[in-house]
Amino acid sequence: MSCHRNSQGCSLKSFGTYDLSRVVLDGRDRTQLNWSEISVPEILPIPAQKPDIEQLDQVYVDAKINCAKLIETPYAYKTYERQATALELTAATGAVNLAGAVDITPIVDAVNAILAIPLLPAIPQVTALQAALVGVTTAAANLTTAVADALLILDAPCAAAYLVVEALNAVRAAVALLQAALDALVAAANALSAAVAAIPVVGPAVAAAVNALIALVDGVAQALLDAVTAILDVITLIGATTYFTLIPNEEGTCLSGRKLIIEGTLKQKVVYTGLVPSQSVHSVHNEVPFTAYIIPYAKFEGLDYQENITVIADPEGDPCDTIVINGWAYDPANPPVVDLCEEFCVNAYIEDIFALATDCRTVFKNITLFLLAKPSAICG
Repeated sequence: MSCHRNSQGCSLKSFGTYDLSRVVLDGRDRTQLNWSEISVPEILPIPAQKPDIEQLDQVYVDAKINCAKLIETPYAYKTYERQATALELTAATGAVNLAGAVDITPIVDAVNAILAIPLLPAIPQVTALQAALVGVTTAAANLTTAVADALLILDAPCAAAYLVVEALNAVRAAVALLQAALDALVAAANALSAAVAAIPVVGPAVAAAVNALIALVDGVAQALLDAVTAILDVITLIGATTYFTLIPNEEGTCLSGRKLIIEGTLKQKVVYTGLVPSQSVHSVHNEVPFTAYIIPYAKFEGLDYQENITVIADPEGDPCDTIVINGWAYDPANPPVVDLCEEFCVNAYIEDIFALATDCRTVFKNITLFLLAKPSAICG
């Protein structure tokens, strides 16, 4: 009897393959598109206790997943800014105009009236009140400038949303400075009133004028508070202004920041006809470990994936030139963090089994595996 090499591995009876037409992947659901395909080649020697191979008969293979671990990997992304909507621009303009409508002229007149009271002594408290008034007028001028700058941004065509937020924050900061200056003015006025309280005629006159000043300051302070409240409401309305989307790396691979490392075992049995006069049937059992990986869909902590987002194409170019992307809204001050806590169900499907007796004592095998992972929340 001579050794017969089975050169037709494709005609060999194999058991364990799966009909992949039964695996349904919904392309509309990105969370289900987590798959990979690998080949596991192996040279299997026949144990010395068994006879030579006359012909391979059957191959049995079963794939078992031992563990799967989610790890973080580098990824590349690009950020974009979006345009402000008409609603956001209208609301922002209204809030800015509230701040711009604040008038400190009555307060200036009231302080000057205090300083003009006859027989007011030249004491340090008078100098302090004058300095506090200068602080108020300077802060008011800064607020006027901030309001004017903000209105220029809001009136520009195709204003970027982040520029609107920056303008609103600049106005809010100017309002805060004016509020602090008014508080300092009231403190200086009260100090002057206390210093001259014992002086006949002058003391009562200063006290009455200071009370009138405080009433005016209270009115302006309320107007400033209303403006700040409106500004904060608009900032909340605008919400996220910056988006990012994943892009291919230098190799052209679009990584998601996550990689699912899979370890498993192929349990195999090869049945063959022995090269002996009785042509007895023998089998060889073995287990082959394998490792593979799947790049699962991208997921980031606290961020929701959005589709069809209109953004400005080039931050340095024309803000009216837009493109549509799919990505995530985020705060640039807090870089995105990949979600490594998600659990997956991983299935290994044997797609193809190839075996060939390369000689009377050796079998070459190649198993093609289709690996599919689904989030545990949708495993079924």
